[in-house]
Amino acid sequence: MELISVDALHEEKEEEQERNLLQSQSAASWIVILPPDVIFDILTRVSLHHLVCKCRFVCKDWRSLTYQSDFKFIHSQKTPTLSGYFIGMYNLYKSRFEFVSINQSPPIPSLSLNFLPGNLEIVSSSSSSHGLLCCASYNYQNGRFDSLYLCKPATREWRKIPNPQTNLYTLKIMVVIQRCNPLHYKIIRFSTSPQYVEYHCEIFDSNNWEWKVWNNIIVGSGTENEFMPHCFLGSASDPGILVHGAVHWLSYLGQVCALDVNVEGKHGSWKIFESPKDIDGKFKRKLVEWEGEIGLLYLGLGNRWLELWLLEDYYSKDEIARWNKLYWVNLEPVYHQYIGSCTIFDLYTKDIVLMKIENEIIWYNCRTGTHTLGLKVPAGYLVHQVQPFHSDLVPCNLRSASPNPFGSPFNNSFN
Repeated sequence: MELISVDALHEEKEEEQERNLLQSQSAASWIVILPPDVIFDILTRVSLHHLVCKCRFVCKDWRSLTYQSDFKFIHSQKTPTLSGYFIGMYNLYKSRFEFVSINQSPPIPSLSLNFLPGNLEIVSSSSSSHGLLCCASYNYQNGRFDSLYLCKPATREWRKIPNPQTNLYTLKIMVVIQRCNPLHYKIIRFSTSPQYVEYHCEIFDSNNWEWKVWNNIIVGSGTENEFMPHCFLGSASDPGILVHGAVHWLSYLGQVCALDVNVEGKHGSWKIFESPKDIDGKFKRKLVEWEGEIGLLYLGLGNRWLELWLLEDYYSKDEIARWNKLYWVNLEPVYHQYIGSCTIFDLYTKDIVLMKIENEIIWYNCRTGTHTLGLKVPAGYLVHQVQPFHSDLVPCNLRSASPNPFGSPFNNSFN
């Protein structure tokens, strides 16, 4: 039998600890902290999908960096990225769409909807970086869809979607991307019967390739279960905001109404946030996204000012929502040359607002007080919708979005 002394065991244990310490020190010596400007340069070269879906979740600093105006502009120049808005306009005879981007150079490829069958209109943009649009041939007399399509203008892909079950007037519709590869998406549609007697919510799931009705959203007016959110009698062009797994709309009562889109089955889940109360004077407001959170932009109608408020502690169970005012901007310097009306369209970055004054759509920088012309609205036309659009140039393979047993009308044109 071999005898081992206690001292020998103790010495061996100390030697092992020293070896482990040296190994950890050696490994730590390989960790390099990159300067901020190097990190900035690296992130501006990352694809749009990886930037939005991965890099923003590394740390708070990276997340905040990717929302900066300078970063967004440089990233769109260094990567095959298209970022801007489709502006829908109409006159007495026809409608048209124009794509506007803060990057003044024309997008490559040129964005249009001429690859789609027939004369279609955009009814919703997707909530992701894939640049998917929901388009429809629309019957204005009864407010119903004749045909519904999902498309990606950057790659000229499209696919026909089955018509909804309820043949009623459409109030809101939104495309929500659930997964990228393979592609999985949902289309949320709210409709109403004549005289707004009842409301219907339908969900189209690309995995099942069918529409389903959420029963508990169908409610009659004047009953004990009166439809609380009141978010469908406001602007029909409001595309909604997807954050924290819920779609948000601004109601005509000034509430922020959130519908959880991850609920399975036939039961929806609503959450209501009251807007800030201490706002003086007459104003317009617009629901916006600010670094992945809910924000409200206020436009003063008298003294011409702009204010941004941020909803804090989204998951708080307090009955009273807490809002923090991020900044207040005097618009008189840009207003002095105009006498007409002003409309807020969206918050493009944390300090750049897309807005319309008279017949000019401008990018207004709240930090510098400067503005850039985006588009002059043609004479005789009115703007009726503004759809945000952020897209890469990678085909999304709409064919594989669902196993449609009846055959799937789709196209993938790169003319």
